Amino acid sequence: MSGKTRKPLRILVLTLIIIIAAVFIAILGKTCLQNLPFGAKGLKQTALGGDILKDLRAVKKDVLPIPPVVHEGYGHIVEGYKAQGAAEKIIIHIQDIHTNYEAQKNMSKILESLIQEQGLKLIMVEGGWGDVNLSYLRDYADQERRLDVAEEYLEEGKISGEEYLNIISDYDMDIQGIEEEDLYRRNLDSFFKIESFRGKGTSVIAELTEITDILKKKIYPASLLALEEKQAEYDEEEISLAEFYQYLLQLAKGERVNTECFPNFNSFMNIVELEESTEFAKIEKQRAKLIERLSKILKKDALTPLVTKSLEFRLNKVGSVEYHTYLLDIAKKAGEKLDKYPELFAYLEYIKAHEQINTNTLFKEAGSLEEQLQQHLAESKDQKNLLTLSRVLEILDNFLNLKLIPDDFLYYKQQSQDFLISKWHPFIKEKIAEYNLKRPLPEQTTILDENLSTLVEFYDIANQRDTVFLKKSIELMNEKEQNLAVLITGGFHTPNLISMFKDQGISYIIVAPKTTEKTDPDQYRYILEYKSGRTE
Repeated sequence: MSGKTRKPLRILVLTLIIIIAAVFIAILGKTCLQNLPFGAKGLKQTALGGDILKDLRAVKKDVLPIPPVVHEGYGHIVEGYKAQGAAEKIIIHIQDIHTNYEAQKNMSKILESLIQEQGLKLIMVEGGWGDVNLSYLRDYADQERRLDVAEEYLEEGKISGEEYLNIISDYDMDIQGIEEEDLYRRNLDSFFKIESFRGKGTSVIAELTEITDILKKKIYPASLLALEEKQAEYDEEEISLAEFYQYLLQLAKGERVNTECFPNFNSFMNIVELEESTEFAKIEKQRAKLIERLSKILKKDALTPLVTKSLEFRLNKVGSVEYHTYLLDIAKKAGEKLDKYPELFAYLEYIKAHEQINTNTLFKEAGSLEEQLQQHLAESKDQKNLLTLSRVLEILDNFLNLKLIPDDFLYYKQQSQDFLISKWHPFIKEKIAEYNLKRPLPEQTTILDENLSTLVEFYDIANQRDTVFLKKSIELMNEKEQNLAVLITGGFHTPNLISMFKDQGISYIIVAPKTTEKTDPDQYRYILEYKSGRTE
């Protein structure tokens, strides 16, 4: 081939690289800027895991032990930790949303990405012990038939995401149960004991809650009623998280409640304020202008890495801070005057602040602030009693419906004397008479006191299982000679596991599969009965 033909070819290749870079940046610019504003209605943290908050998904990449492995649309990284020193073991803890079809399907996609990109093999799961692989089913049908059957079973909740992938694919997967059989069966037995009185207990709580709601309107001050109303608006997604937190902040200022001990909450509010003054249209224009300029002044060997970095950013392998820092750095090295891009610099500071927020701590701080405000606004003894009773009923309802989160279980442990409904009988009867309510005290309130120990037993055993999970996870990783493994459990177990991971010097990533669907608790109960042989 002559030199005359090679030169146009080189020009064509370089032109294509420039075009690809520009297209990538245009797409990335819109995607990034649309995902960051806090005005969108976020999803709250739940005991079952799932989406924590769409607006706060950015996790600092330098705290992750391996590059991000969760692709857009399948889920998000909740938290990461890189153990100090030469830590060998990395556990990716996926928060299971039991029997939720969308979440299970997304979990299978997350696992597939880990297998393809990180060489994952070992998957450890709660609810079983020993080898629980289903790969032997591959010998009985072709892939199309296996897919049809697996889809049906996944929709019915009879198999989970990892089992689904195990059936439909040909990946070399090793799925191992990490339960201690006796402990698990004891936990299951306590679950079915709860089922025997859950319906009546929930009904009693609902009746008591109706009475307390009526009493609140007669006893609470207007400011406390307004706070509860605002909380209800957020629960019903009538207002965004940012709007609710702004309300809390303004209320705290008005009531002179100190918020200095809530650094994540204050950082979040600073970002919200910064966002309101940020002109995202200008940022997009400046970024497009910078990219266009770089496409003209960069040589091919410098432009190619930019295209690569852009692709990695688009695939969520590079964080927003890292990408934009890189973009401005190469512009500076190329001799471009950066004072022409002030909005882009401001945006970089904005997303840096965004990544500094710990979402789990943010939720806890906001919850603590709300409790402080409630206690501050409830001045009289009756108001404080009603506030405590209301929280007790809410936690008892979560107890019965197995939606309790660890912080609420800790609150029970610290205030267990408040959870005997018989203790509240005199107060409730007195207020019913005082305000001439046509609502008698519900019958069978003793069902709650009589069965409280069973509720506590269920969660105590669940906590004991955490220790077994960690012990068996380490043993399996050693036995199988795997330094990377996935651990799949419900989100209730996450806080204990995080603490134990750190104590053992294990690096971890917490992953929540994406779901927009609510989990059907009746389906979950049925599946537990089905898998335990109590029903067909």
